[in-house]
Amino acid sequence: MATRPDRRRLLAAVHAEAKALGLDEEARRALQQRIGGHASCADMSDRQLRSVLAELHRLAGKPARPRRPADDRARLLWRIERDCAAAGYPHPAYPLGISRKMFGALSPARLEWHAPKQLRALIAALAYDAKRHPRGHRGDAA
Repeated sequence: MATRPDRRRLLAAVHAEAKALGLDEEARRALQQRIGGHASCADMSDRQLRSVLAELHRLAGKPARPRRPADDRARLLWRIERDCAAAGYPHPAYPLGISRKMFGALSPARLEWHAPKQLRALIAALAYDAKRHPRGHRGDAA
């Protein structure tokens, strides 16, 4: 049975974090049994491994990472379309033009191909433009 790359990363992270905390194998397995319900990582689900890793981070004093949806492109694309419509800009030509200015050669040819981080930057640029040029439903006639 082949192991998925993300599962291998989880397994490696659990072992590396336990080593960084100075836990020997017996102490690590006791913690895994207490948190994940199994002494062996191989018997745990991905969710159980994440719970063990979160406990190891807590013990190490590391802050928990905020949860963000893995890929929220549809919501981000909708926000870009909404902001362009509110400002009276042509969609998708205007955000693609902004993208070319912001990202240069790294700018994808279509909005759907942008990374979520790039889409958030476009939304921020549109929000900045909306502050500078109030129009549309914000009170001024277009």
